[in-house]
Amino acid sequence: MSKAVNWPEHKWTLAPLLPLAWLYRGAVALRNFFYDKNLFAVTRVPARVVSIGNPSTGGSGKTPTTAFLANALVARGVKVAIVARGYHREGIGACIVSDGQSVLAEIHEAGDEPLLLAQQCPGVPLVVDESKTRAAQIAVEHFEPQALLIDDGFQHRRLHRDLDLVIISARMMLQKPWLLPAGPLREPLSNLHRAHWILLAGLQDLSAVDQKKVFELCRSNTNAKLLPIEFCVEGIHAMFEGKKLATPQRHNASALLVSGIALPERFQKSAQSAGVIVRERLVYRDHHRYSENDVSRLIAKFQSSRVDYVLTTAKDAIKLQNFARLQSLPMYVLELRFSAVENEVNELLRAVMADETLSEKLIV
Repeated sequence: MSKAVNWPEHKWTLAPLLPLAWLYRGAVALRNFFYDKNLFAVTRVPARVVSIGNPSTGGSGKTPTTAFLANALVARGVKVAIVARGYHREGIGACIVSDGQSVLAEIHEAGDEPLLLAQQCPGVPLVVDESKTRAAQIAVEHFEPQALLIDDGFQHRRLHRDLDLVIISARMMLQKPWLLPAGPLREPLSNLHRAHWILLAGLQDLSAVDQKKVFELCRSNTNAKLLPIEFCVEGIHAMFEGKKLATPQRHNASALLVSGIALPERFQKSAQSAGVIVRERLVYRDHHRYSENDVSRLIAKFQSSRVDYVLTTAKDAIKLQNFARLQSLPMYVLELRFSAVENEVNELLRAVMADETLSEKLIV
């Protein structure tokens, strides 16, 4: 069992890495300079390209946001495709995870988040490749989408995008985070000036004073449209039967949480908001690849802790459901959904698909 260093609780343990963070900052600045001055080539594809990204590593909510946008556009008659990097997948090169009719790839070929997106977005083709530019070209060639959603595309400047959506934790804006490897930032917050929309997650958890500070910090770095968003619990489902779970409503029912995501604390908070009594936790690093030993540990932990059920994330479930031994356990999945004020969501959808030939489809 392993766990990443939390930010900012243990930030000063990472202070010796600050010189490397300064070197990293210089490399990022140089790369962006070359793109800003058109010294590096940028590829265009015949579709409206929308990036869903963030300035930090992991845990921002890109996957539920991408799923929401894809499904909302499909519901309005827009042809959509998704491209992604497919972190921690096996193999190299392009992989068509879904052709919009069925899921074609296994988890080792697709990666956990792309496979989850393919399952959550029926009717949406999805292509992964180490190069998001190459994945975009393949998606356009094979599926001719009108809108192309780039999962985690803010730093991938080689591909032209028509709209940059950047998700960032409102709390992180207050923490003055450092750059990699000393902190969670992949580039300085000043680079938010490239964004068209800033999606602020968790703003309502802050005091009115801190909310005002967040808006001021955003305004000092960007002129982008600001949209407060949340990731609400949509439901809890049995991992193998697909039924709704009644256990959290039962008095004093308790759970063992199992997760391999960037922000396990947020998973715990979401579970508790749904009425789950958290008794024990098994926490692994983001994108953890579960083994038979992990499953044995999970089963032993469940038996020794005397909890009523095991609760995991949707991202972990697509990996854990491949272990037949777990079918004997009460395994359940917490599902999250993207949420924001309705009129602002409609404005976002109109911005995502600003093409005049399609804009009437986005009127709710």
